[in-house]
Order: sequence, then C-alpha cells, then structure tokens
Amino acid sequence: MVGSSHEYLQASPIPARRPPPDIISNAVWRYYGFNLSHRDIEHYLAEPGITVIRESIRLWCTAKRDLEYSAVLEPSVNEG
Repeated sequence: MVGSSHEYLQASPIPARRPPPDIISNAVWRYYGFNLSHRDIEHYLAEPGITVIRESIRLWCTAKRDLEYSAVLEPSVNEG
C-alpha cells in the first residue's frame, strides 16, 4: 500500500515541454482532416521523436473545437 495518497502526484524530475504551435496545429489538422484517433496522432508525432500523451492531444482537439464553436455562435449573440 502506498504511504501517502499524494505520493504519486509529485512532479516528474523531467521538465515538461510543449511542442511548437505549428506541430500542435498540424496534429489537430490531421486528427480532424483524416479522421485519425488520438493514438494515431501520438504515433505520428513519435516518428520524429516528439513524445506526447493522448490526453494532451485530446485537450488540443477539444480546445480547437470549442474555439470554432464559439466563433459560430458569436455572430448570433451580437445580432440580438
């Protein structure tokens, strides 16, 4: 049994780095453009040595979807 419930939540000794925006954009474009899974995108990014977890990819795609959805709704909000 683990001694502390927060023991597994400690930060990794390796600092996390976010990929450049153009790589994130390309990954999201491939996800929506080619109907790929998060796992497919993870493998695609791993080929050139970019390590990303599927949860990050899911968050990127969700953020893009939310931005597009809010852009569609925005004109109707301003009309009223």
